[in-house]
Amino acid sequence: MAAGPWLLSAMVRFAGTPVVTASMVTPAPGRDVPPLLRMQVGPVTWELADAVAYTSMLNAWRIAEDLLACGQTPTD
Repeated sequence: MAAGPWLLSAMVRFAGTPVVTASMVTPAPGRDVPPLLRMQVGPVTWELADAVAYTSMLNAWRIAEDLLACGQTPTD
């Protein structure tokens, strides 16, 4: 299997408008772990550790937005 980055994709169906929260998670001093951006959308949580992960997720949300705007679903 080739190394990423890969476009993030997820199918999530929400009833109504989900609550969205975002926060930065910083590692404990002395740990070799990068800070994370934690985004929670309803029951789904994403943890993004770098710009590649953030860009991939942003691209996936933009694709979903475009599909919703033109009234298509991924299976159309």
